[in-house]
Amino acid sequence: MINRRNIVLRGMSGTHRKIIAALIVFLWQAFIGSLGCFSLADAAPKLGDVFREYHMTGGGSNGEKDSEWMDEFVFISHHTGERSTKGDRSFKDIDLANAIKAEFVASYWGGHIGSSNRRVVFNNNPAVQLPLIKNTPTRPECYFFQQCQAACDIPLEYLKQGENKFRLEVDDQICYSFNWGWFWTNQVVLRVYYEASKVEHPYGKIDAPQSNSTITGFSKISCNIERGNVEKVEFIGKYNDFSWEGSGEFNTWHGIFWMKDTNMQRHIGTAQGLFPYLNWDNRWIPDQENIEIAARLIDKSGMIYMTEAVQNITLSHRDRVMKMYTATHVPENFATQTDSAMCIINIRDDLSKGFIAKLVLSTFSGGPVDREVYINDIPIVKGGWGKWHRLAFCEEYVPLKLLKQGENEIKIKANMPGEHAFEVNWPGPALFIEFEK
Repeated sequence: MINRRNIVLRGMSGTHRKIIAALIVFLWQAFIGSLGCFSLADAAPKLGDVFREYHMTGGGSNGEKDSEWMDEFVFISHHTGERSTKGDRSFKDIDLANAIKAEFVASYWGGHIGSSNRRVVFNNNPAVQLPLIKNTPTRPECYFFQQCQAACDIPLEYLKQGENKFRLEVDDQICYSFNWGWFWTNQVVLRVYYEASKVEHPYGKIDAPQSNSTITGFSKISCNIERGNVEKVEFIGKYNDFSWEGSGEFNTWHGIFWMKDTNMQRHIGTAQGLFPYLNWDNRWIPDQENIEIAARLIDKSGMIYMTEAVQNITLSHRDRVMKMYTATHVPENFATQTDSAMCIINIRDDLSKGFIAKLVLSTFSGGPVDREVYINDIPIVKGGWGKWHRLAFCEEYVPLKLLKQGENEIKIKANMPGEHAFEVNWPGPALFIEFEK
């Protein structure tokens, strides 16, 4: 048999041969790893969709007795079964009448770096892979991450009316391995979509703002409910902001399920009443154009209708300008146990008119006094930077005098040998700076 790999590599330099060989092996492993799993597609509600969300926040992890994770998580998944959740969990009372599609949504910590092929299995059908984070310079498995809206399509034939059993699984580490593929899940959701013409569902439209308009701080966001016994309205927007969802995308529809809370967070806001409205506190949202705003109308039966969006909204803070600067040179394995790790944030603007600044990032296992964060080698915080052995969003005001136009080094330090490392999740930190005009 002809070795096609040797034909491809023949005539190349030694360095080039090694690079191409490694690429071939990586692509082949990715292909092999995908066999046996249902193909993954991006999944999330679209404008005009009608659906229900069945939340699960408990069920116990079956960890060791009295351990820190006992009964706190839906699943702890480990490739050998040690310390992992035993058996399946169940979604009950699932209504599939007039269903047209379904999604599984996980709010989870990515676990040990390099863990591969995180997947969900429903009713012993073929596994469905959970989505990977996006926009990483190298393999996404080699970055720490959390995802709060990790959604994947579940074929309807994998589900059944009533009770549906599922489990979460994971494979070995493919980089930075210490032979412990592992992740844990705080909350999971089964989202079932229905044919709108065949089910009773609420209906309404965004009333304010209007498309092609300009809003500013605390502008009114409202919805006109035209049909249905609506219990609450969740206003969401597609705009440029920190990647609270953890996917690595900044300009996206923002709104997450965080830890075990089934109420939406990090969105425009939630309102109730016959004429639901709120005043959007958007001080820390960057000035920008082309914002879209929609609403999730949720009735007393749990049916949700996603309104059409108003589009081309401009956010202007008038006498101030808010800007966001995201990280570059974010390393794989962005963590430290007894040393330091860093990335770069490039500030392109003159800081002479800077008014206030804030650093935002997602961490795992912060908290103790040894966890430190530096900007340009000057400490901005020592200790309390997140939560020990838990996920946390960290927001810290930064003295403007520590910043400079051009490249700024964001460094983390720790000194706890033998204990859990201080981790920074993808896509790394972001700086928000408010300028005077």
